[in-house]
Amino acid sequence: MRVYGFANEKGSLCLENEECSPIPSNDNVCEAIDLTLGEVCTFTTNECASFQNNEPYPSCFFGNSTEEFNSVWFKFVAPSSGRVNITESGALSTQIAIYNFQNCSNFGTAIEVYCSGNSSNFVDALIPGTS
Repeated sequence: MRVYGFANEKGSLCLENEECSPIPSNDNVCEAIDLTLGEVCTFTTNECASFQNNEPYPSCFFGNSTEEFNSVWFKFVAPSSGRVNITESGALSTQIAIYNFQNCSNFGTAIEVYCSGNSSNFVDALIPGTS
């Protein structure tokens, strides 16, 4: 671990280290939590979430490092209209990307179909019946 002062700042500090636990059940893409469209929001967390090997870096995400990822995964079936409204509430500033996967064990099969750094997202480019 390297610790240094931003812009050459100097001063005392105290470091604490503890294990992050529990890891969210949907930390890995193959363990994505099923969402049913129209259901009341269920709060979740990305605290203790990690970055999977070869996890794609979404096209619209700001930042430039996989160290910034604390991704958790969800899945849903696109409605017949192909449109959904994804809203986020809480203290977390979210970045959302939607993918179609042929195989959740192979990130090479992931096709990004939507990406946004906003907290309210109207998505209208989904293929009905796909998850």
